[in-house]
Amino acid sequence: MDRLRAQFEKMDQRLGEHPVTTVGPLERRLGRWLGRFPAASVVFTVELEYDPEQKACGLKIQERTDRLEWARLAQGAYLLRTNHSETDLVTLWRWYIHLTQAEAAFRNAKSDLNLRPVFHQKAHRVQAHVLVCFLALAL
Repeated sequence: MDRLRAQFEKMDQRLGEHPVTTVGPLERRLGRWLGRFPAASVVFTVELEYDPEQKACGLKIQERTDRLEWARLAQGAYLLRTNHSETDLVTLWRWYIHLTQAEAAFRNAKSDLNLRPVFHQKAHRVQAHVLVCFLALAL
């Protein structure tokens, strides 16, 4: 959070000295910094401030204290949500690991075949897609 806050303050200071009219690159830079620190990004709300000439002249940075406590508690934690009623945590974790391994196998098969992601809405199409990917991998 300190590094992200320091970057925001540096950008705010730079905008105060040199206001800009084109905000696209500035917004992309803000997005990159928020993406670099995803855990800290939920705590901050950042908005551009404009002068009377409609130039971006600063940042309005707010820290959400309600989200701060959640971010501190969740730091380093891994949260899994499921619709299964299984209560054994080891079994749930094993299912999750199997799922990630299957997804990685499909991702590797699709990248080898240069296939784009395909999203199906019907069960029989999903099964057909899985079969085709498996056959392609086997071949």
